[in-house]
Amino acid sequence: MIIAVVVVYIIIKVYTRRLEMEKIRLEGIVKERTAEVVRQKDDIEKKNSILEVQKVEIERQKDVVTEQKDHIQHILTELKDSILYAERIQKAILPHGEYVEQILNDFFILFKPKDVVSGDFYFATKVNNYVIFASADCTGHGVPGAFMSMMGVAFLNEIVNNETVQEAGQALDMLRENIIKSLQQTGKPGEQKDGMDISFCVLDERTNILQWAGANNPMYIVKKQKTDSRLIVKKAEDTEIIEPALSEFDCDLFEIKPDKMPVAIYVKMDNFTNNIIQLEKGDSVYVFTDGFADQFGGERGKKFMYKPFKRLILSIQDKTMKEQRDVLDSAIEEWKSYIDPITNDCFEQIDDICIVSIKVS
Repeated sequence: MIIAVVVVYIIIKVYTRRLEMEKIRLEGIVKERTAEVVRQKDDIEKKNSILEVQKVEIERQKDVVTEQKDHIQHILTELKDSILYAERIQKAILPHGEYVEQILNDFFILFKPKDVVSGDFYFATKVNNYVIFASADCTGHGVPGAFMSMMGVAFLNEIVNNETVQEAGQALDMLRENIIKSLQQTGKPGEQKDGMDISFCVLDERTNILQWAGANNPMYIVKKQKTDSRLIVKKAEDTEIIEPALSEFDCDLFEIKPDKMPVAIYVKMDNFTNNIIQLEKGDSVYVFTDGFADQFGGERGKKFMYKPFKRLILSIQDKTMKEQRDVLDSAIEEWKSYIDPITNDCFEQIDDICIVSIKVS
């Protein structure tokens, strides 16, 4: 009995001790879990506090961005309005359609600015029996080019009405002097050399004698094909006989080379050459800028180039001048319509385009 009582007592004591140890272990777990919950609660509260601060900051930044967007939109609207107004001024300065129709008779003008306003410009006027027309490409395009183009038109109007100017080459000499003086060009290193390339024509309606001067831009003359096709170009000191640059579609295309210098301050400052050419009834004269030939497009994304441009001109000689303009316009638009692999979109027009052509009547 004593042994049984002792055994029972020991068992109870051991079991009680085990329960006490389990209780201590569970209390430790509860304390750890409670501390973890409290820590997580604190973390959540901190995160909520941070999120609240971030939310306030985001709202503030949103207000700032909205304000900046409205400000930028206001600036863009004013800039767009200014450019559109500049376009109106440029159009007002360029010869008006009705006036050009009166003085050029059988002609076309293809004028396609890259942007709203253009660095290219065309010029047409009549002084006594002389019809004067030109196509010019100023430095740059867009707004800077437009400033130069309006300056060029203003100077040309002043020059052609100056009775002391007798030759096309002399007109470009005076135009260069005016540009250099107005832009205060001195030729110092690093100085801006803004100016223009131009193809300038003076046609005597009584005799069909054409005076032409070119600064970097050539001139094309298209004639009906003959057995011995040559073009005689008289210059100040000599006479040049030019062979056709291309003969197709029963027509000859003659290219008259320009002086390799711009209408601006330059390393070479010789007088511009005055070329005199006797035209015949049915001859077509083309003056243009480099925008058409330099346009990227086609299946291979290359430039249009001058030889295809010449061939295209020869291929449309059986059409009216208005139809010629439409064909040239459609050709360059089709050339641009191919997909540019870089932008995955149609090719963008890279420069202003200006072509002026008349047919001698």
